[in-house]
Amino acid sequence: MSKFKRPASSYIPINMNIAEDRRLDRYLPSYDFFEKHEIVIRSSPEKVFETLHTFDMHESKTTVFLLSLRAIFEPRSKRPEGHKPMIEESIGEEGLMTLLEEVENKEIVVGFIGKSWKIRPALFRPQNAEEFISFDDPEYVKTAWDLFIKDNGDGTVALFTETRNLCMGRKSKRWFRPYWAIIKPFSGYSRSEMLKIIKNIAEDGQKKEDKK
Repeated sequence: MSKFKRPASSYIPINMNIAEDRRLDRYLPSYDFFEKHEIVIRSSPEKVFETLHTFDMHESKTTVFLLSLRAIFEPRSKRPEGHKPMIEESIGEEGLMTLLEEVENKEIVVGFIGKSWKIRPALFRPQNAEEFISFDDPEYVKTAWDLFIKDNGDGTVALFTETRNLCMGRKSKRWFRPYWAIIKPFSGYSRSEMLKIIKNIAEDGQKKEDKK
């Protein structure tokens, strides 16, 4: 059973030629900038999927540092108190992202729309997947990223994460390009840290279950 309430009618076939097993392709089949990472985990798809809902990115010193830099430019009233598991924190009431689709033991896709290059980013938070897809303001950038689980059939799974950015117009692309050039190395390192955290938690959990 899904851990979160899935957006209504979140299954929206954009291109029927797209592979059925990667939901990310349905929300940003084309994009201007991207990054992807993967890791092999000795665990079951079920245990890894469970970990996706419970891991805490605040275990990563790099992420904590980046979040603290962003918080400097946010009004104190908007700074969240404490922290929650990453997915819950990202799509919760105080989060910046929208859950686009979730496939149990397989994939989670979230979306974000904004002007990330600004010190205080202008944000548009879509209420559901349809609104994310139909949004077309040329001054903004759409971002979608996923966590995708592939069962290797040998007691391990490959966990992939990919971030895609689509600039809706020439102006947004002109502003986003230098921003991405600066932030991509830090974002990439943070994503790699995230996969390592998930791997450690999932493998430890799998070992405990195997001993029962």
